[in-house]
Amino acid sequence: MPNILIVDDSVVDRKLAGSVLEKLENAHVDHASNGLAALEQIPILKPDLVVTDMQMPDMNGLQLVIELRHKQPRLPVVLMTAKGSEELAIQALEAGAAGYVPKRRLLQDLGPTVERVLANTYIERQQSRVTQRLTQQDSVFVVENDINLLLALSSHLRDIVHTIWQCDPVQILRIGMAVEESLINACYHGNLELDSELRNEDDELYRRLARQRLHQPPYAQRRITVEVHCGPGVFRCSIRDEGPGFDPAAVPDPFSDDALERPSGRGLTLIRSFMDEVRFNDVGNEITLFKRRGLLVSEPDNQEFVLVGQE
Repeated sequence: MPNILIVDDSVVDRKLAGSVLEKLENAHVDHASNGLAALEQIPILKPDLVVTDMQMPDMNGLQLVIELRHKQPRLPVVLMTAKGSEELAIQALEAGAAGYVPKRRLLQDLGPTVERVLANTYIERQQSRVTQRLTQQDSVFVVENDINLLLALSSHLRDIVHTIWQCDPVQILRIGMAVEESLINACYHGNLELDSELRNEDDELYRRLARQRLHQPPYAQRRITVEVHCGPGVFRCSIRDEGPGFDPAAVPDPFSDDALERPSGRGLTLIRSFMDEVRFNDVGNEITLFKRRGLLVSEPDNQEFVLVGQE
C-alpha cells in the first residue's frame, strides 16, 4: 500500500489532489498544510512519495525539496505547479524533484505521474546492490514502437547505472525518467510523427491517432536505436528514431515561464533538468543524454570512500 503525503496550503487543492490519488490502488493519503508541517509529519507517517504545491507560507515547495534531499534522499517528490510558480518549479527539479504536474491538469495527469514515479521507486528499492560487480557496459538496442517494451528498456538501463554507480537512488531515478521521456518522444514524435501541438488542442484525437499509426505503414515499420555506455564516471545514451526529424533550433525554451503549463513539451524540461548535457544531431532525429559522476561515494562492503572521476 503506497503512502502519499500531499502538501498544500489550499484546502481546496489538497482535497482535489487527494480525491485523485485515493483512486490509486490501495493508496493511503495524508495531508500537510505547508513544508514545515510536512517535515514534522514525514518521520511519523513514513510516506513513499510526497506531492507538494510550490507556493506556500513558512516553507515553499523548493525549500521542502532541498530539505528532503538532505534528510530523506530516497523519498521522491512530485510538484504541483500553478501559474507564477514556474521559476521555483525549475529550481526544484534541478534540486532533486522527481516530476511535476500543472495544477490545471491534476485530474488528467496527477494519477499517472504518481504511479510512474512510485513504480520506478519500487523497482529501485528492490534492486540488489550485491548481485553484480559490473564496472562498465556498452549496449545497442533496436526497439519497436511498443510503449511497454520502451518502459522496460528504460528500467533496464536504470538498473545498469544503479549496479555500476551504487549511488543516490533519487539520482538513478531521475536518469531513468530522462531516458524514459526520450524513448517516448522518439516513438510518438519521431517514428509516429505526432505533432505535440495536437495534444495541446485535442488530447483524445492525439491518442487515437497514435493507436492508429502503431499499425499503419510507414510508421509501424520504423524502429528506435538506442546506444548506451555506462562506466564509472559517465552515463551516455543516444536514442535515434527513423522519423523525418525536426529543427532542434526551433524547439521552444523548455525553461520558459509557460513551459511547465504545456501538456506537450514537458518531457524535454524534465530531460534537461535531470541530465548534465543534452545534444541533438543536425537532422533532429537523435538525442544524446549525458550524466557525469564526480562525487564521493560510499562502498557498501568496506565503508571506505572513493573519489569517482569523470571519463
